[in-house]
Amino acid sequence: NLSMENCKNWTSLAHIDIIMSLEEEFEIKFNKEDLSLLKSQNALLEKIQTLKAKK
Repeated sequence: NLSMENCKNWTSLAHIDIIMSLEEEFEIKFNKEDLSLLKSQNALLEKIQTLKAKK
């Protein structure tokens, strides 16, 4: 499980890039409140699944 804590290249700037790329790829929009919680691969995958299920 990749996370900001165990991946030195996952910086705050990289995090923004990851979020924007995922939003574009999956045609979803993360809530601003969620961004600080989505700091791991598993958290991102779970949130994407939740958002896609709501569509």
